[in-house]
Amino acid sequence: MRILIIKLAAIGDVIMASSMIPALRSRHPAAHITWLVGSLASPLVAALPGVDEVISIDEKALLRGSLFQRVRTVVGVWGRLRGRRFDLIVTAHPDRRFGLLTLGVRGRQRRALWARPMGGFVPGRHHSHEYVRLVSDRDGPEMLSGEVPVFTPPLPAALAQRLETSAKLVLLAPGGASNTMRDSPMRRWPVTCYRALAEKLIEAGHRVVLIGAPSDIWVREHFQGIDTVDLLGETGLVDLVAVMRRAALVVSHDSMSAHMPRLAGVPVVALFGPTDPGWFAYPDARSRVLWGGAGRPCRPCYDGKEFTPCEEVMCMKSLSVDIVMAAVNDVLASNG
Repeated sequence: MRILIIKLAAIGDVIMASSMIPALRSRHPAAHITWLVGSLASPLVAALPGVDEVISIDEKALLRGSLFQRVRTVVGVWGRLRGRRFDLIVTAHPDRRFGLLTLGVRGRQRRALWARPMGGFVPGRHHSHEYVRLVSDRDGPEMLSGEVPVFTPPLPAALAQRLETSAKLVLLAPGGASNTMRDSPMRRWPVTCYRALAEKLIEAGHRVVLIGAPSDIWVREHFQGIDTVDLLGETGLVDLVAVMRRAALVVSHDSMSAHMPRLAGVPVVALFGPTDPGWFAYPDARSRVLWGGAGRPCRPCYDGKEFTPCEEVMCMKSLSVDIVMAAVNDVLASNG
């Protein structure tokens, strides 16, 4: 059996969509699974157990390029898939325009999020479960849960040396909340709060590691004068999973770094405000989810596409450093 998955865009969404792989493997253990993905997430998808082939495309050109760039990208996909036949084609996007990518591809069966009941995701359900619903075609009491694959990439020696310590490693991800389509500062916990948390963690005897993409280097200046391991912009996605496997805990707001610990099998303290954690936070007894702004009628203000304009973002600011530190201590104590 040959299966084609189409899922690009935000890395956090791609991680949640990886729940399709164990679900498909349980039903079709010998299947050949091909994943069409954007170039940013392609190294991570290629490392996932159960994925046989990755087709990487320029998602920036597809999603934000000129009309010519978009058409050229789509035609390029057609060329790479020309002559191939699949038993199942899964388009894991609620936007039917993504169906253009496989318009000329022969498929015995097709499934797409936009064709599902309610036009895609059921509000309040975690998206990893919804992706499994898509490939299993089971709902209601018989619905299967979505579990992302855990894997153990090797940690490069240079990184291992920098992480060598007898203290517990706590990873902080102050940046993020940005992807090809948009920057979402409303999802970020204030960077000044991350600094104050880092100081408390160091005082408690823990080793603090700063993680993030090259686009997150702007947070570096906020940690001047305190003793952290600064890995901002220095790790690819697969290496970041390896780094997380060395950690006792990851602290992140709603961004890629709140999803990736699941791939590494480590707990996370996930901070939410304008987005509903029921959609994005993994139900995990080892982790903690903090949702700021309790009692505010505007929470959540994200409808799956847009945020309500807000300058104060009081939901995130209501998560004090003491509240987050208490959650960190609880997780560290519970997980030894």
